[in-house]
Amino acid sequence: MRAPAWPRQAVTKIDVAIPFRSAALLGCGVMMGFGCVTSAAKVKAGSSVVVLGCGGVGLSCIQGAVHARAATIIAIDVNPSRLDLATKFGATNIP
Repeated sequence: MRAPAWPRQAVTKIDVAIPFRSAALLGCGVMMGFGCVTSAAKVKAGSSVVVLGCGGVGLSCIQGAVHARAATIIAIDVNPSRLDLATKFGATNIP
């Protein structure tokens, strides 16, 4: 069976010097989190966004919300160090 042909937009050339773990996070978690906010949810300027979990995907959601110019970005996580990162990535509220 042949593998499906991927559209050009779904393929990104990366430098072989980039560690595989970093490249995998960019290719999966970042695209999913950022894309969910900007493409699926279609967050508009002035919106409010709540992000549950501030791991790789959650932090990417926060970046997508910042890019979309959301007014309020609420980050929720049980890990205090992840909440610190969420603030650095652009979260405006930590409950």
